[in-house]
Amino acid sequence: MLVLALILTLTGSTGADEPAVPSHGTICLAPVKDDGDPRGYYSEHFSVRVDDGDWFDVPSDKPFSIGELATQEKHLVSVRDGDITIESFWFRFEQYESPDLCLWYKPWYRTWSLWPASNAGKKCRCDVGQRRRTG
Repeated sequence: MLVLALILTLTGSTGADEPAVPSHGTICLAPVKDDGDPRGYYSEHFSVRVDDGDWFDVPSDKPFSIGELATQEKHLVSVRDGDITIESFWFRFEQYESPDLCLWYKPWYRTWSLWPASNAGKKCRCDVGQRRRTG
């Protein structure tokens, strides 16, 4: 026992369980209001897809969740305006140190950003049950 206690002390391990990293995460898709692009460059009929999943219409009223994404994998987010893909980027949940992310449109820069949902305020408070698929 003395040897085990000495090993635990030297390695810094107490045997206590460390918080487990969730195996699945979500992306909360923030709504884009009708005035989403003040310069009128896009039709504002945006849809989003993660990896090879379904396309989801970007809502104009309230956010919704795209969930059950593996937190240990790299994911591809694609955004289209109408039928034209206008942006895509890769991400890993570990970059954001959160399993719950927010995807939102920045109209003045005409770009999409991903960040921890906890930093997004009410813009990205999602109900996991709300999902809309475009097909």
